[in-house]
Amino acid sequence: NTLTGGNPDLEPESSDTYTFGFVATPTMIDGLTVSVDYFDITVEDYINTVPQELALDTCALSGDAFFCSLVNRGNGGTLWANPTGFITATNINTGKISTSGIDVLASYVYDAGNIGVFDFDFVGTWLESLEVQPLPDASVGGVFDCAGFYGGRCQSNFGSGANPEWRHKASVTWGQQVWSLTGTWRYYDEVTLDGTNGGGINGTLDAQNYFDLAGRYQALENVSLRAGVNNVTDED
Repeated sequence: NTLTGGNPDLEPESSDTYTFGFVATPTMIDGLTVSVDYFDITVEDYINTVPQELALDTCALSGDAFFCSLVNRGNGGTLWANPTGFITATNINTGKISTSGIDVLASYVYDAGNIGVFDFDFVGTWLESLEVQPLPDASVGGVFDCAGFYGGRCQSNFGSGANPEWRHKASVTWGQQVWSLTGTWRYYDEVTLDGTNGGGINGTLDAQNYFDLAGRYQALENVSLRAGVNNVTDED
């Protein structure tokens, strides 16, 4: 059980962001645009919660007063059997978070005359690192990298918790006058459950491909009809 909530004593986060990249529009391929950007972002005084596992383990191993104050045992010493036992995980200024990687974008428009116009779009991200220092003192909470992992400490720090090292979305739209058809390919690299070596149930979530279809028809000047199906092949 976990008690979550706000904190009126929070201080603002601060960050340093560095990016550099380029945009290319090669003259030999009319209609093609490609951009590549490297990013490096560090956030200090990161507003987050102390991961419940970290609070419990550190209290048990060190007896630290701060961590033990977050552990509230209920009737019979429970932390889960009924609502009287819980771990406090309200928002505080924790340590810091840093991430780096590369964003790639590309678009290409090809006019095939009577056949129609083809519009290609691609966006992808390579996640080099996603490091978390959950507490101001790195010697207590340590530093861990969530790139390629999900769940556990990474779930506590990033909400959805799934952080594939590579992901992309590619789409192609074929249009003719008043109608168009779009196919989209979404790809997510495999991720490993934090705190495991990939074994056990769901220890590793395999890389996934999702395919979407969407159509659009311009019935009248101010009226358009749209229909689509996401995840056509019904992948989990």
